[in-house]
Amino acid sequence: GSLNYVVVLIIVCAAALAAVVLYNLISVNLGVLNLLPIPVLDGGTLLFLTIEMIFRKPVPENFRVRAAMFGMALLLSLTAILVIKDIVVWVKDAWF
Repeated sequence: GSLNYVVVLIIVCAAALAAVVLYNLISVNLGVLNLLPIPVLDGGTLLFLTIEMIFRKPVPENFRVRAAMFGMALLLSLTAILVIKDIVVWVKDAWF
């Protein structure tokens, strides 16, 4: 009877809480990663602003462009490596 509804309600509330915790964990993780001092991320912008404050002159534009290209290549390479690693682990688990 009504006890079943209470049990279902408790399970639904626990699942909703777990989803909110997971969402918050991912959000904080992305925020911290965004602050890494890689030029295409916000941390890279903060790094360049800090350098400009210390030396009292702007970082040359060609250096910023090259740094952004390097940062993007670094992020894309890291992404490719991790995707390949995940696929290898998945194939190992699924086929062997």
